[in-house]
Amino acid sequence: MRHLAAVIGVALAGAIAFGRIPFGLQGERWLWFALGIALPYAVLAVLTWQRIGVAIRRGRAIKRAVWVLQPLAWVSALGFALTVPDEVAGESGSIIAPIGADPVLLEMSVALCNPFAVIALFLMGCAWGFAFASGLEPRTEDDDYGGQMMPHPLA
Repeated sequence: MRHLAAVIGVALAGAIAFGRIPFGLQGERWLWFALGIALPYAVLAVLTWQRIGVAIRRGRAIKRAVWVLQPLAWVSALGFALTVPDEVAGESGSIIAPIGADPVLLEMSVALCNPFAVIALFLMGCAWGFAFASGLEPRTEDDDYGGQMMPHPLA
């Protein structure tokens, strides 16, 4: 399951960066999307995969939040890949609002793409945080003072 999660995460990062090219929408902004959104998303997906592996090797349970947040991040990333506009020959278009489509559709596409990107990165970052916490070793009580408070260092 964790390998599938990493593959989906990296594939969606590829869709964010290069998904518009088959639709003839390789414009001037694709490099910004690739470096600014797709690369951090792919890095977070791979880091989440790595921390899940650490937790499994340590025999720790994976927090449920990891398995919930990742698919939510995938849906948001897919929404971003479908709605992000690019400019070709002076005209803007996206996958769901191709060049020459109704201007209202293009405006809705532009209005939705930004929140989708922010939500996708935030959710994948949260998934990584919970995966990181899942892989931590349990804390040991180093300061056992027989039920008493630890003496103040300046006392």
